[in-house]
Amino acid sequence: MAINNGVGPAAAADWSYLGYKGGSELGVLSMSLLGQRKSDGKWYVVTMGWNNPDAAVSTDTMVGLVTRLLSLAAK
Repeated sequence: MAINNGVGPAAAADWSYLGYKGGSELGVLSMSLLGQRKSDGKWYVVTMGWNNPDAAVSTDTMVGLVTRLLSLAAK
């Protein structure tokens, strides 16, 4: 899970471990992450799904939201 953390090195910097599994198809996007916070060793799970049967969903928007959530959880 940790080969691709799904959010890039800057977002992963506050985590001693960040594993990612995601999936997508037209109109559906999902991301699930398992992270161990560097500051205290606590483990967190973040999972997010987005679907829209009428149009493609924005990968950039979803990654931005998950990246922000990880940043807040790392504090």
